[in-house]
Amino acid sequence: MSPSFRRHGEAWIVAGDHHGIVHLHMQGPWNTELIEHCDRLIDGQAASLPPARPWALLVDISHSGLCTPDALQSMRQHAQRNIQTSGRVATAWVLPADLDGQLVLRLAFSETYAGLGAMRIFTTEVEALSWLQQCLRDATDQP
Repeated sequence: MSPSFRRHGEAWIVAGDHHGIVHLHMQGPWNTELIEHCDRLIDGQAASLPPARPWALLVDISHSGLCTPDALQSMRQHAQRNIQTSGRVATAWVLPADLDGQLVLRLAFSETYAGLGAMRIFTTEVEALSWLQQCLRDATDQP
């Protein structure tokens, strides 16, 4: 854990009826302290899903995608734990075309999530949800 700094940015769970999908909204710029807050939100919501079922994460970002390198590392570690222990099968990021830092964040996420399973970046929530629902169907159909 990093030294105790003030959390930069905001995050909250978005209520919805998309079964098996945890939907997080983040407003940046953000730091490791915000990612740690997000991890708690994600884990709490994932724990409320039916046990022993795959689940997916949808994160949409607004205002700014700028973040610290240690925040990216913290995201990778959390994703790895979720994938290994709680059944997370896919992660979708919604980065609107006008998001500050969007192009840099695309590259950073590709590197951060390398080797961690299904991850894609979208510009709209509709596209991201469609892909995540397919990932969940695929994971459920596997023996």
